[in-house]
Amino acid sequence: MATFPVVSSVADEDALAAWAEASYALSSPVTCRYERRSMSDAYRVESGGDAYYLKVYSPGRHDAGTIDAEIRFILDLRGRGLRVVEPVAKADGAYTAALPMPEGPRQAALFRAIDGAEVHEENPDHSAAFGELLARIHAAGDESDDRYARWELDERRLVHESVDLLAAHMTHRPDDEAFLRATGEEIADELCGLLPKTPPFYGICHGDAHAGNALLPEDGRPILFDFDSCGYGWRALDIGAYAVSYDWMDLSAEMKRKKERVVEALLEGYARVRPMGDAERVAIDLAEPIRHLELLGLGVRNASRRDGIGWLDDDFIDTHIGWLRRWRGEYRGL
Repeated sequence: MATFPVVSSVADEDALAAWAEASYALSSPVTCRYERRSMSDAYRVESGGDAYYLKVYSPGRHDAGTIDAEIRFILDLRGRGLRVVEPVAKADGAYTAALPMPEGPRQAALFRAIDGAEVHEENPDHSAAFGELLARIHAAGDESDDRYARWELDERRLVHESVDLLAAHMTHRPDDEAFLRATGEEIADELCGLLPKTPPFYGICHGDAHAGNALLPEDGRPILFDFDSCGYGWRALDIGAYAVSYDWMDLSAEMKRKKERVVEALLEGYARVRPMGDAERVAIDLAEPIRHLELLGLGVRNASRRDGIGWLDDDFIDTHIGWLRRWRGEYRGL
């Protein structure tokens, strides 16, 4: 009897434990626990007192070549002494593998778990240390002779594609659709008018550099992980993602002041490596609506493969178009 095609399955924990033990020559017994689904499926693997995270990449988001480029970027950063997650090589020396899944091969990679405390944006020492690390990553990317096969995190992907994905579900609300498209054009034009697409303003970035993607060991210096979104983009937006992720829906004057303090601490650390000019500081402010659009677009892009689309109803549109209207109107002038 024929079976229906599968879009995105979840691998069995015990089967993955056995595969990891054989592929990475891990000490028995090996345990594997499915922890979460985000842009990838994450499994915690434990063996002989050591802990790892196995990332099974989502189908259709990256191909084998771009995932290899992600690992190579991380290894290059580690080779320069930067504090980023450690990929673990298989027994054959490769860092990635294709898992035969019902929907087709899915890439997997193993990373050593990081033991540390959470990064808190409101702590200026945490934010300054994060800013310095991000600056060192940006500088290392500019110094590298490698051109990593990763996507462009430019106005087309972050703004225009996100707007198109959302607008396709708003045709019954032509005024809101027109507002969304006009706001997207306005933001993209302002960003492109502020900064060129050349180093040091533009180059390889983490792509999702928020506090939840770093941990603080006892020495108080953060280690950054989850490079799934890395690509070539404006460094000001990489910095801005940290600040705006603090509370991405709150547009109160009080929250704006808090985020301004977070940005100042970030830039104090960033300036230890490279000061940012006035245009980049303005671009950091644009990270607020750009990140908002990017996350909404990401939700729509992945909905058919993972979460369904039932959440994108009129209440959702009211909430987020209302947010954009408030940002465009009163918030920028606070």
